[in-house]
Amino acid sequence: MNELMPGKKKFIKIEKIKSDGFVEFLFAIDEVTTNVEMILPYKAFIKFCERNRVSFVTQEQEELMAEDEILWKYGTEEFLN
Repeated sequence: MNELMPGKKKFIKIEKIKSDGFVEFLFAIDEVTTNVEMILPYKAFIKFCERNRVSFVTQEQEELMAEDEILWKYGTEEFLN
């Protein structure tokens, strides 16, 4: 497997490491707020991260993701505070 979209910044946020050895995570390219949910076995997850040169989502980016999720669900900023 080759790197997805070379030259683009890629991010992951681990959601859960399951007892059966699978890792549930969010994967984003360029914009952390536009992401997909993925699940891979642990070893495949490590290879995926290495090949794609991912960065872990920062606390600031997590806050942006949470705000974006609220806007997506409710369509208004009134629920942000």
